[in-house]
Amino acid sequence: MQFLGYTRGGARITEQSFVNELKSDVSGGEHGPVADFQFLGEIHRIELELAQYDESVLAVLETRVNAGVTRSKGMLLGCAGAQFRMVLISTNFARNYTKSFLVDPIDRAPVGISATFPRIHFTCLEDPANVAGTNGALVNGSPWNQAITISGSTLS
Repeated sequence: MQFLGYTRGGARITEQSFVNELKSDVSGGEHGPVADFQFLGEIHRIELELAQYDESVLAVLETRVNAGVTRSKGMLLGCAGAQFRMVLISTNFARNYTKSFLVDPIDRAPVGISATFPRIHFTCLEDPANVAGTNGALVNGSPWNQAITISGSTLS
């Protein structure tokens, strides 16, 4: 784990679910209204605007793959272990994303004499390792949360 920095105004999290519409004969079949929805999972998109940050950690993020992984065209980032782990911590909020990817551009904003506030957009997928049992019951209320222990300056 490396410390990236502090955000300007907090992290913005957009939770997007995916569903299938289910039709039934009772409601008119394929041409009738929806009778139910089937939940297929979700992704979270996270936007960070950095106020203070470590330039060397940002440089690693700009490679789009986690340290120790060689980037090549056509690779599957998740299968290659190129995803990032991202822990967001605030005074009243903590979330642990274990499958985070940088698929959007990193916006360095105006670069020059004045302060620069880079914007980074992560796309986070559900981590099957964090889903308990065969019924899809979630661990710690979210498939992204593993236990987070904070002790002084140590995070695990």
